[in-house]
Amino acid sequence: MSIEKTRIRSTLPINLPIKKEDIYSISYSDFILKLQETISSTIATKKTPANKLTPDKLIIPTDVVVPVTIKRPVMNFTELIEYLSMFTNPFLISSADQNAIWSLDTIIEKLFKTNSIMVIKKSTYYCEYCKTQLSNRDVHMEKGEYRVLYAKIRISDDTYFIHSGLEDIVLQISGVNINPDSIFIVQNLGNEKWIMENYIFEKLKEKTIIFPSKPEEKKGSEIIEWFKNVKAISQKELPTKFLSSEFSDEDERLIGENERVEVEIIDHETFEGNIPHCNYCGRRVTKRRLKGVYVRIGSLNFNIFPKNFINISKKDILISKDFRNFPKIPLLECDKCGKIEYGFNEKPCTCGGMMKRNYSYDPYILPLGVYEMIKSVKNRGVLNHREFKHRFLMLALMSELKSNFFSDVFISYTDLKDFDKFKDKDPEVLRISFISKMHGKIHENDIRRFSKLKNILINILNYMEIYGTRDNENILDMWIYSKVERFKVNMEKFIENYDFGKLLRDYENLIMSISRDYMKINRKEKINSGIFNEIVVLSYPFFPSTISSFSQKHQINLNDFRVGRFSVNEMLERFIPDLIEARKRILNLKIKEGIPLSTPLKKLIIEVNFKHIPLLLNIKQNILRYFNAYSIEITEKWMGLEYKVKLKRENLGEIYKPFANMIENVLSKIDAKKMKEEIEKNNYEIGVEGNLITITPQMVEFIYELPKNYEMIDLPNFKIFFDKEVDKKIEDFGVLRKLLRRIASMKKNLKVEYDDYIDLFLSDSKLLRNIIDPYIDRLVEEYKIRKIKFSDKFTASLVMSYNDILEGGIDVGISPVYKKYKIKSLSKLPGITMEDAEKIFSSGFYTINDIRKSNPKEFSDKTKIVLSKTKIVFEYLENIKSFHVLNIKGLNYCPMCEVELLEKVNVCPRCEVHLDWS
Repeated sequence: MSIEKTRIRSTLPINLPIKKEDIYSISYSDFILKLQETISSTIATKKTPANKLTPDKLIIPTDVVVPVTIKRPVMNFTELIEYLSMFTNPFLISSADQNAIWSLDTIIEKLFKTNSIMVIKKSTYYCEYCKTQLSNRDVHMEKGEYRVLYAKIRISDDTYFIHSGLEDIVLQISGVNINPDSIFIVQNLGNEKWIMENYIFEKLKEKTIIFPSKPEEKKGSEIIEWFKNVKAISQKELPTKFLSSEFSDEDERLIGENERVEVEIIDHETFEGNIPHCNYCGRRVTKRRLKGVYVRIGSLNFNIFPKNFINISKKDILISKDFRNFPKIPLLECDKCGKIEYGFNEKPCTCGGMMKRNYSYDPYILPLGVYEMIKSVKNRGVLNHREFKHRFLMLALMSELKSNFFSDVFISYTDLKDFDKFKDKDPEVLRISFISKMHGKIHENDIRRFSKLKNILINILNYMEIYGTRDNENILDMWIYSKVERFKVNMEKFIENYDFGKLLRDYENLIMSISRDYMKINRKEKINSGIFNEIVVLSYPFFPSTISSFSQKHQINLNDFRVGRFSVNEMLERFIPDLIEARKRILNLKIKEGIPLSTPLKKLIIEVNFKHIPLLLNIKQNILRYFNAYSIEITEKWMGLEYKVKLKRENLGEIYKPFANMIENVLSKIDAKKMKEEIEKNNYEIGVEGNLITITPQMVEFIYELPKNYEMIDLPNFKIFFDKEVDKKIEDFGVLRKLLRRIASMKKNLKVEYDDYIDLFLSDSKLLRNIIDPYIDRLVEEYKIRKIKFSDKFTASLVMSYNDILEGGIDVGISPVYKKYKIKSLSKLPGITMEDAEKIFSSGFYTINDIRKSNPKEFSDKTKIVLSKTKIVFEYLENIKSFHVLNIKGLNYCPMCEVELLEKVNVCPRCEVHLDWS
């Protein structure tokens, strides 16, 4: 079945020729074909604007296909129709009259042939740092100095209007407002004629500006009448006239675009007062006077401003697109009847004339584009700030890509049954696959690519769930922040070029850098909360369902997030890629020499400029883990290189050449530094087989060589030396690292929280004891292990056997301590606060049962809790041997730690108190 590309000029609802009971029996492709057939037949019956042709064929746009592949079945036709209607009518607009449907060319024709259109201005603020317009509520005032300028503005060949005002306003002026009732002074200065209000004239006289002739007084109405050749526009409901001599006839149609107003500063005054500052970055902002248009079409009145502001029914709303950055809209105009409509290529007009592309209008003067975005925006708050752009703008733009200002996005399939193979895929992956493709067929590679990208994002989210977040920043955070900032810039550039493919690649690179580099270097440490917030917000446009569900689960309010600016350390920008490159080379060397990749490096040395040493010391432990090294040294000059003397055979005389090998053997046993000192003073003599041989400086050279088992990697910003020797100590350390990786996997299987402790049980092996004993303190502190027990028989929450850690295999068991639950249980005792519960747990009384085994005096001495309070606790425990299970809405809970009890047990699996089910 072939399908032609055309526009849908109808709206749903429509009646589908499918019975309700057949909704689950028809195939996916059959449903699409029937939908296509029904929409085509329904179009002819719908109301369309006069003289507009109605197409009889159409292509199914992407977004009609995507919603059908929903996770749950469609329950009824009303729901289905409502769901599809959001995607099949992107370029029609209803006015105040809900029954009216306007096409694009109707809108443009009405807009540019109406007399109810005029220039208006709006005062607002602009922040150069945030690159955005601000309303009054987005700024605050601070004391400071400001300038008032006196400027002359050309309004005819030799006539100037003298204006006084704030610096940032005067420099934007594009004409003058003249009140017909005000008194103006006309003053001749040579060949120039200056027109100004009386109060400005008096001030300029005080500032010693010379006026050679007597001024002439005129009323504003006379000034307006005087300049009949100058365009005068009455402001709506205002007594002033807007005066400018730079409007051409064509400019008038383009709403005053391309005006050329000359402004020359003649003097200024400095004052102290309140200066507006941005609420978001804290920097000073400037006032702006935005030029917009007032349009009346039918019964609907609205104002449109070029840079984010729109006024509907006298209420200002900041719209979601910065229209000044969008590509211009191509329009065709008939050279005979003047009809205007959207289009690229010249074509015949219905009147017999030729429609040519004479204009490319800025989008901000097209009300259709404005209203489309107003309809699609759910939150009508302040939407144009940076935090909005990065949180919602991308999603809004992607939903509007199919229209791209009235240009639909199509996927051209000759056979709609091709969709069948994708119907069971992840809808979120399908969505981004469709959007990224824009046209042409989707292949399995697209699905695999974006499935992988989604899995990487989920891994990052899971990392936060396991290890948590922190507020403090380190050097690694600064590095990844710089990548995030670059991506934000690319997001803003997308508004200009619509290159979604490039934007998606940039997002993939960012997520891959975070997963592959940042998280590996930052391994097993908490992730910076600022970076995590950035990841969540920037990922929302690409995977909205995943991010929304994650945000709800963790009670993250995206609206609370504010995008900030972060400084970038240029040296760090170069250092991190060098570290990544060095790790790649070391792994390749291990593979080449047959060394297992899990084997640690005996020592890692980084030789770097002295001023950059603190930078690397800041992430010393991260580098140690990243390179899997036993020890690390960061220094300006590594002293471990061996200083040796090397014989230059080519400089030996004919007599000495037969003894070259013997000379080299003797030189290898000599202290090179002492020899160099001697040879610089005089020639050096050595004995070879009873012969005395004189060594001159030309016969030898002194060099530094790497010690045995060492390798060097020379990088642009530093050198790395590493010892690849695998001795008994390194083998033991490798065994320990393997064991820790297995323990981490077991903790994950038990869903043990990252900051919770475990009890570790190991096979009673003397070899294993000897390996672990030197690291006991480190294990307890770094890996949250409360105690380690060696035994041939033990019981634990999870026991696993491993044959790849030690020869012969070992058994490993872990039991979570469930510290959080035990502390909560202890805090339920009478008179015990959470702080007291922490003290009790830290003193070795982990459960209520441990307290029962003690006495008030011993308990008070160990916990430092007053004796009177401990006596109350012991009296309470003497009277209660077990605790009644709580039943809330049919679910059972422990009364002390509040964990849900999934089965009937006598002892709580978390806090270990005895339970009473009666």
